[in-house]
Amino acid sequence: MLKVDHVALEALPALERDKARLLLEAYEAALRANPLLGYVPHPKQVEFHAAQEPAKCFFGGNRSGKTHAAILDNLIQAVDEELVPPHLLAFKKWDPPFYCRIVSPDFISTMEGVIFQKLREWVPRGQLVGDSWAKAYDKQRRRLSFKNGSWFD
Repeated sequence: MLKVDHVALEALPALERDKARLLLEAYEAALRANPLLGYVPHPKQVEFHAAQEPAKCFFGGNRSGKTHAAILDNLIQAVDEELVPPHLLAFKKWDPPFYCRIVSPDFISTMEGVIFQKLREWVPRGQLVGDSWAKAYDKQRRRLSFKNGSWFD
């Protein structure tokens, strides 16, 4: 999320400060509605997103952005095109419905502790069935469902 330097904001003349606050509030509201607007991939993530192969991998060390890139790549494919920001649109290869199976070493610590956290952080809520994780995630089938027919297993 955007970090605001309140000291710098207060140093602005009153009219400019008010305009800056309104712009920041609008930007923060847009990010809450569509977190994809805030994703700016680093060069290795761009390379991963741009790959056209049917199967692709991102190898890297701890905190290199592997999980982040994989989750975001899947979300870019799953959501409606109008929600994909212009700087990410070149990476959208599939139109919904997009079906995805996410595999992890274990369900409790990796899937629930890492993957679900990333999905909750980045998925535009308005794309989920029922506009919420709680309504869109079927615990028995372990499936996250999108309004446009996309799903993640």
